Amino acid sequence: MKKFLLLFMAVLTLVVTARAGDRFTVDNLSYTVISEENKTVIFNGAASGAEKPKGKFIIPQIVANGSTRYMVTQIDTYAFDGCEDLTSVTIPSTVTTLGIGNNLFSNCQNLSEIIVAEDNATFSSFNGMLFDKNKKTLLCCPRAKESVEIPNSVTEIGFSAFLGCSSLTSVTIPNSVIKIGMDAFSGCSGVTSVTIPNSVTEIGSTAFSRCSSLTSFTIPGSVTLVGAGALSNCSRLEEIIVAEDNSNYCSLDGVLYNKNQTTLRQVPGAKKSYEFPNSVTEIGMYAFSGCSGLNSVTIPNSVTKISTSAFRGCTGLTSVTIPNSVTIIPSDAFSGCSGLTSIYCYAINPPALGSHVFNNVNISNVILHVVKGCETAYQEANTWKEFFIMADLNPQPESGIEGIMADGSDAPAEYYNLNGVRVNADNLTPGLYIKRQGGKATKVLVK
Repeated sequence: MKKFLLLFMAVLTLVVTARAGDRFTVDNLSYTVISEENKTVIFNGAASGAEKPKGKFIIPQIVANGSTRYMVTQIDTYAFDGCEDLTSVTIPSTVTTLGIGNNLFSNCQNLSEIIVAEDNATFSSFNGMLFDKNKKTLLCCPRAKESVEIPNSVTEIGFSAFLGCSSLTSVTIPNSVIKIGMDAFSGCSGVTSVTIPNSVTEIGSTAFSRCSSLTSFTIPGSVTLVGAGALSNCSRLEEIIVAEDNSNYCSLDGVLYNKNQTTLRQVPGAKKSYEFPNSVTEIGMYAFSGCSGLNSVTIPNSVTKISTSAFRGCTGLTSVTIPNSVTIIPSDAFSGCSGLTSIYCYAINPPALGSHVFNNVNISNVILHVVKGCETAYQEANTWKEFFIMADLNPQPESGIEGIMADGSDAPAEYYNLNGVRVNADNLTPGLYIKRQGGKATKVLVK
């Protein structure tokens, strides 16, 4: 009897109560304990190495781990990430918390409907789309949807609600909508037209980014906030039109500015050329992002601020002129400008650089033109010293015509060795040189 009691007590010591954060697997599905006291768990999706949910999938309402039963109250943000064969999802009444927007169904390209149990107190569904209970906020549209009808009850289109819905061709937003959230329609590559009603006051950051079929976009007078990069990387976008009665924004030649044209907000992705108004003092975040057709940009000396990612992804950009008025170039400003071959920098002191300013740019092949007498400062400055430096610029004039350079074949040619020292063109020995003619510089091989 004594031995039996000792054995029983030993077994009891091996019994461990589940704690918050513990994970377990049932039927190849993974769960995380939220509260052992309340017996609630998060649904994480397929367990590691298991087959992902597919077809018409119903999320369990109650799940048992051994003899303990738990209620599923939360769905992890990436629970259905990459479930390419998923066509339908049913959310039970017990769920009160979801991952955000279309991140929840990332890469579920065949998902056509989301169904919510009618007795769910937090969420609802309509026409296969996910909403909050009162249908005030549209939370998620399945990616396989080809057309949508947004009910008039909706006042907000939530964060990434239509993210990656590439099958959609047009969207009509009802005049009940006040806010369009961040990334709301990002990656809707099939959308050719969008109508923004005069009820909308806010368009979130990157809300319509990567809508590669959009050619024109109109911002009504009611809009008071357009987030950074709201129309970035829209490769076919030719013009942005702003209603004349808008008190915060305006457009000039199809380009978006703040009302007094001191901040450049967005250059349409299909623009092949651009000239700054002299009023511009700031280039906004993502302002040129994805303008792959631009091959040269001259920033005027009215500009004092270049924002993060301003020229990101301008793959066709070969030449950029930076004025003496710019002292800082922030993170990712020219990231992805893989075609860059020449920079004309008039700053006497090398501008301070943020992180990854020239990410994915082969800077050893880029000629950095600086003001005569300033080469030493650039040769000693981090990152700048990695460029091929030529001190061949005169100080930038404040105004007038003296700063105009000849750029045709009639301009005199100047030759420099690979140390940036000018050499006599009549006495070139065989080797590699830099030829500067007017506003252009090229590498030439003398045999």
